[in-house]
Amino acid sequence: MNIEFLPLIETHIDALRSNICYEELPCEDKALASLIGPDLVGADGIWVDKLLIGFYSLTEKLSSVGLKSGHINLLYILTHYRGHGFGSALFDLLKSECPFDSLSANPFTDRSERFFLSNGFIVDEEFLTEDTNTVVWHKIQSPLPS
Repeated sequence: MNIEFLPLIETHIDALRSNICYEELPCEDKALASLIGPDLVGADGIWVDKLLIGFYSLTEKLSSVGLKSGHINLLYILTHYRGHGFGSALFDLLKSECPFDSLSANPFTDRSERFFLSNGFIVDEEFLTEDTNTVVWHKIQSPLPS
């Protein structure tokens, strides 16, 4: 099985949107599908054996002390491909090859939070809110200065 992470073009986004709209989706996935539009051009698609199965969008930040952090804005894997290790493969790649000292994300569902936590992220108590948590992965296991 060959997993690649390649930039999306508009036709890829249209195909993803139509695949998502035809799936029997939980409410949170329907809300996410409404966010899939032209602004995702340039986000990375998750490709398995040349088949587009999802996407992710990452933002890079630089702290005042020169540490680089990445924030996962969106991560979506088509329902049929969930639970097969593709999201974990993405995290393994980001953790091993990315130039970031830390990665963060805001999971909006219990399922997505469990997914991040099972891949080495921890809940960042500083950003704990009623609506959503921030989860963080640090390249070194002690908290980084902000």
